[in-house]
Amino acid sequence: MATEKKQNNENILLLAWRDKRLVTMLSTWSTSKSEPVRRKVRGRKEEMVEKPSVIANYMNMGGVNTADQYCATCCFLRRTLKWWRKLFFWGLEVSIINAYVLYVESCKNSNSNPMSHIKFKRELVMDLVGDFRQGGGASTGGRTSTFDN
Repeated sequence: MATEKKQNNENILLLAWRDKRLVTMLSTWSTSKSEPVRRKVRGRKEEMVEKPSVIANYMNMGGVNTADQYCATCCFLRRTLKWWRKLFFWGLEVSIINAYVLYVESCKNSNSNPMSHIKFKRELVMDLVGDFRQGGGASTGGRTSTFDN
């Protein structure tokens, strides 16, 4: 049921493993060992399955899945042929998520309620824009903005 393809080359592990669907992993810290894991199947039966340790360790990393959820809720990545644009906006998205995680931890330490991720992102954009839309720069004689303040 599960198939693996492993290649270990100078401390880099490339692993492709198929259980229900194909999962590919690239790791610099894990080995290609397998470990038995219980899995529920239809009919609420449990069976033991050999699962690579890198896959089992990933399943215990809650932060990675949380970051993926934040990216999926309000992602501003767009299709583009320019690879460097994708890389730039991906880095910007990851930076915003890291800032939000630090903000939430800060709120926990100060016993205050954190704002939602989308509200945090909007506040961050408004802080970065600042008074640029208020006419803080020199007038260029162009059209006026249609955005509300």
